[in-house]
Amino acid sequence: VDFIMKNKSVLDAMKKYVEVTLDSTPLDLLVIGTASSTDESTGEVCNFIQLIVEVPRGYEALSRCQFKVKIPNGVLKVTNKELDDSEYFVTFKDLVISYVDSKGNVYFRASDYDVTIVN
Repeated sequence: VDFIMKNKSVLDAMKKYVEVTLDSTPLDLLVIGTASSTDESTGEVCNFIQLIVEVPRGYEALSRCQFKVKIPNGVLKVTNKELDDSEYFVTFKDLVISYVDSKGNVYFRASDYDVTIVN
């Protein structure tokens, strides 16, 4: 039983696969906005950009999956008005799964992002 504890879990392997597959991959940008949260222990307010994205077709089981990504202290690089007028791809830098809750909801975080207009 001790050897199992030293190896990574299936969940760890799945998380790593998703992170590696989606990091720097152009994803469809659906919604973007600013938000903030308060750290319950310190009372410190953290501002962030939140994006809702969708994986395009061609990524097998991940195709058409939608998820939210937080960019702590990020800068808004496109507005929802611009998003209404044109389609955009977004790529993330240092995309990681920050948390998986007991209901199976997956939370993502990245250090930065870039947006490009779809021609």
